[in-house]
Amino acid sequence: MLSKINSILYSTDLSKGSQKAFGHAVYLARQTGADIHILHVVEKMSNDEKITLKTYVNDSESRREFLEERVQFAKEKLEKNKMIFGKVVFQKI
Repeated sequence: MLSKINSILYSTDLSKGSQKAFGHAVYLARQTGADIHILHVVEKMSNDEKITLKTYVNDSESRREFLEERVQFAKEKLEKNKMIFGKVVFQKI
């Protein structure tokens, strides 16, 4: 007979191999009546990843405005650094 188990923490990297471990967690939960808590930890997203994700979830007009803001931000940052590094050339693509 299994010990009294109330909760099972199933930590996963979402790989194919983790499916087998999840099957074991489900089996134990059914046998004991325990709840399963799923944990998946991810690294903090970089700014580039956040920008990419934001372009996927916005509609086309919001995406265009967002990208224009990013270009303006980059130009302003380059302009500030111009005093430090010398001449900066902007070329519209």
